[in-house]
Amino acid sequence: MKDDKQGAETILFVDDDVGLVNVMKTMLSSLGYRSICFTNSEEAFKTFHKVADVFDCVIVDMIMPEINGLTLAGMMKEIRPDIPIIMVTGFRERINMQQAEEVGIIDFMDKPIKRDLLAASIRRAIDQKSEHIS
Repeated sequence: MKDDKQGAETILFVDDDVGLVNVMKTMLSSLGYRSICFTNSEEAFKTFHKVADVFDCVIVDMIMPEINGLTLAGMMKEIRPDIPIIMVTGFRERINMQQAEEVGIIDFMDKPIKRDLLAASIRRAIDQKSEHIS
């Protein structure tokens, strides 16, 4: 029997920490998700721009070189306003919650990322999007 917090959707994950990207690939796979991961926010955006419809949810780190998570989320929302975006950070005190909500961030997760919280956050994000479409 499948866990109700698991899925089969495709997740775009962006974080400049190679170790965390590798952990997330494994974690997302164990939850039934297909993941496409980047350590470079510019490369992630280029891919998203080309194939935005492939993704069911995006998870971005807040603090990254090149393009920070808040800016990246805004750029992605311009292309696909319906894409659910979750932000992860080790520095929640640096997040301007009002700006994040204005950009369309729908959930926040603190690092280190816990598997059960990740699973619940992704399901809420994807299911919330589905409810708006219905």
